[in-house]
Amino acid sequence: MNSTFGYRADVDADTAFLDLARSDAAARGIANGDRVRVFNDRGSVLLTARVNGAVREGVVRAPSVRWPKRSPGRAGINVLTSERLTDIGGGAVFYSCLVQVEKCGD
Repeated sequence: MNSTFGYRADVDADTAFLDLARSDAAARGIANGDRVRVFNDRGSVLLTARVNGAVREGVVRAPSVRWPKRSPGRAGINVLTSERLTDIGGGAVFYSCLVQVEKCGD
């Protein structure tokens, strides 16, 4: 869906979410619908917080994201991932990475 319909504004409007556990959101002063910055030493992206029970404490999930050219700062979620390859099979390691999350200023 991201590559096939990413040009459509109606699809784009619903794709830039970050799921957070309630306890993690509360510790960071983040409420449902707040704009958040997700970052690590590789880069950062801006997403909208979805505070729900979809993930456990200590885990965040960006289930779908915008095309980089349609994102603030023209940065897509892959700026957070490593370019190294797995030791078994030489595949991508993009399924998990360490990030921090903070509420964006008003």
